This record gives sequence, structure tokens and C-alpha cells, in this order.
Amino acid sequence: MATALSKKYLPDFVFDRHMTLSEAIRSSLRRGRGAEQEAAAQLAPLLCVCLGACDEAEEVAASLSTTLLQVAADASANPHARAKCCWSLAVLAFLTELEPSEALASERLLADVFSGSYLKGDGHTPNITADTAALHAAALSGWTLLATVDGCQNLDAVGQDHLIDMLGSGHLDVRVAAGEALAVMHEIKPLEAPEQVCELLAALATDSSRFRAKKERKAQRSSFREILAYIEEGRAPELKIRFGQECLELGTWALRKHYEAFCQVLGSGLNLHLAQNDLLRQVFRLGDPINAATPTHKVTKLERHLMNAAAFKARTISRSKNRDKRSATASC
Repeated sequence: MATALSKKYLPDFVFDRHMTLSEAIRSSLRRGRGAEQEAAAQLAPLLCVCLGACDEAEEVAASLSTTLLQVAADASANPHARAKCCWSLAVLAFLTELEPSEALASERLLADVFSGSYLKGDGHTPNITADTAALHAAALSGWTLLATVDGCQNLDAVGQDHLIDMLGSGHLDVRVAAGEALAVMHEIKPLEAPEQVCELLAALATDSSRFRAKKERKAQRSSFREILAYIEEGRAPELKIRFGQECLELGTWALRKHYEAFCQVLGSGLNLHLAQNDLLRQVFRLGDPINAATPTHKVTKLERHLMNAAAFKARTISRSKNRDKRSATASC
């Protein structure tokens, strides 16, 4: 279902069946395990994206957020399922206007989850598994997404020092999530003691430690070079995404987080929804969808060959006439 809804924009189909789909998601979250819970959590925000900005989407988000909250807070649940639920909670709160108490509960849960990567009381970095690190990174990424909406209130609940501590995590995804959170924080309000933060970021941007895998070092340097350039020089990452006849420009860290959230929701169907989905066009201020006058026709290989042959024939005839004129002039 998630694959079908991401590759096709079917608002009427989803609207007529949103209660059935919502109940199926809730049932899978409550009774399912592992992969089934992950699939249900993936489908939850996609359902709201397809419904768009309407009252029904608000109702679906409110009903599913409660169940997602329970699974995300369950320490005995599969960590991958918990990670997906944390991310879905944040996306639902971002897409819809939840009640202040519900939004606050989601933010507090996300902060509680990734607090497991804070330094321990003795100042040492906690030793966590890769699955737990993925959970903390998902929770922190979701929390950062909400920070782009709530601003200072969300940031003050965690604080800059804890995010700096997480830069020393032994897991790449946690380090990158903490770095992006610092960039968003700096975009909302200037960081305290930015020189010290830049020193830490510069060390990560030039890290060549051999105990890290080559692929991990490359990904880390690429990510932290962008973060360092923004905090040190104010140079925000600029991305241009072309889809159809349009172009989406992302010039801030907040817009980048929004785009990444929709990438995770829609996957390869993102360009289609950017062109047709009113909700995405509203978020990115793209205006009304561009209506194509006629459906685009993909030229076949045979048609392309015939067109090239006709053009070659016309070009040969034209050149032959010019050659005849030059020959006549030379003889005279």
C-alpha cells in the first residue's frame, strides 16, 4: 500500500478509504511485531500526505499519534520499529496541527529516547548497539524537524551542550543527526561560544582516523563540511531539485529537513507528488500545480530513427544544391 500511494497521487481514493486504512495501521501497530510495525509506521504519515490539508488528515494524525507514542515508548519493542515510530510521530506533528498537549508529548518522548546518547555521569560516552544508535538518531532527527516549526521553545528543552556531547558518539548516524540539529539551532538563534563548536566540527570534518571505515569517514567529512561552513561562515547549503518543468530551491537547513522528511515518506515518488500534491506545494510554496495541456508522449526508438533519417535527407538535399551553385560559379 505504501509503495502504491507513493508512486501514484490518488487523493479521492485515499479520502474514501481513510478510516479503513487508519484502522489497519492502528491494528498493525498494536498487534504486529517488528517488520509489520515498521510498515504500518511508514504508511501513517503517507496517508496524511495523500489526504492533504483537511480535517480528515488532522483526525487521522491525532488518532494514530497516540498508538505511535505507545510503541515508541515501549522499551521491549523492536528498536527498528521504535525508530520508525519516532520518525512518524515527528512527521505527523509537522504535517498537521495537533493539540498543544499532543505535540508536547511527542517532543518530550523524542527527547527522552535520544537522551540515551548523552554523556554518562562520569563524563564517558555511553556504549550502545548499532540498533539503539539508529533509534536515537531517528528520534533526534524527528526532534530537529519539529524544531523548525516550534523554534526556541523546542530547542531550550534540550540545550546546546547535550547536542555537542552527542558529537562524540561512536556511531555516525548519531553524530550527523547532532550536527544537523546544531545547524538548525544556529539558524533559529545564534549558538553560544560558536568558536568552540566550530573546533569540534572542524575536527569531524577532517577526521582521518583509521579505526573508522573509509565509507564512514567520507560520509562524515561530507556532512560536517556543510555544517561547519554554515556555522562558521553563514554559508547555507543550496540545493536545486528539478522535477518536470519546475525547480525547487532549498536555501536553508529548515527547508532541507522538510525535504528529507518527504523523501523518507515518498521515496522515489517524491517528484510526482511535488508536481501534483497540493500539500507539498503548499509547504514548499510552489503555487498551484502546472496543468499539462496534453499528456507527454515518449518517442519510441523507431520514431526517433525515422525523424533522424528525414532530417539527414533534408540536410543532404540542401547541401547538394549549394554544391551545385559553387560548381557553376567556379566554372564561370
